[in-house]
Amino acid sequence: MNLTRRIVTTSRPAITKATWLEVKATFLHDIVSAIVEDEILDELILNVDQTPSKFVPTDNDTMAEKSSKHASRKGSNDKRGITVTLAETLSGQILLFQLIYTGKTSRSLPYVKFPAGFCLSYNEKHRSNEAETMAQVNKIIYPYVTKVKEELGLPETQKALLVWDVFKAQSTDKVLSELERLNINVVAVPNNMTHLLQPLDLPTNASVKKMEKRGFSDYFTSTITETLEKDPQRDVTTIEVDLKLSTLKPIHAKLLMSIYEFLQGEKGRKIILNGWKAA
Repeated sequence: MNLTRRIVTTSRPAITKATWLEVKATFLHDIVSAIVEDEILDELILNVDQTPSKFVPTDNDTMAEKSSKHASRKGSNDKRGITVTLAETLSGQILLFQLIYTGKTSRSLPYVKFPAGFCLSYNEKHRSNEAETMAQVNKIIYPYVTKVKEELGLPETQKALLVWDVFKAQSTDKVLSELERLNINVVAVPNNMTHLLQPLDLPTNASVKKMEKRGFSDYFTSTITETLEKDPQRDVTTIEVDLKLSTLKPIHAKLLMSIYEFLQGEKGRKIILNGWKAA
């Protein structure tokens, strides 16, 4: 058919080496200047980023009979999920998660006990917006910064540094004014460069996705295994895995909590630090 294997292209514009080197140099210079001028410690240098988190995270591969025309997988087109906003520091620490669910009332939240300080909210499209950004700044970032200053004996006027992308909801006058009031400087990751310069966009987010897929796979596999143990003669293709939201939300929530716990450990710290080094 005159076809060849190709990697799927995206709308991201091509970046020349000269442009890349120039933008990277400017970006790093802005960060270094802010750090040196205000004597900002690693514990007070943060990166924040939103990432989608699906209730049914699956890969695009599966097992199918040889010569079969179609290969489908249950849940492969399932788009249901939430938005998770992560924050990490140059010292290798992960901050509390912000979780944004789809819904109009608190009934859209899962009935599980999250770690104290997790920022939970909901809106019709589970999207981050100005209000959600303000919530994260005031409920997660600022309390963390305040705690570090107290622990290190730093004055309230000590500056912190926040590195994040130019997402519209994070660039409003209200958000920037609030950060200035809280003594938090901002350096924006340049447009179309988050995949190269955003620490969270490098190993941390990728690791989170892998753990999400592994966790869901464990649930999927255990359901099939338990059914076959009860009925060894059962045709495996007839086994239905419960994908109702009432079932998936608590499982997904507990998975996110286990990911948070992992990122707090030494292996998680190494992943976070590698992201900063790569950026």
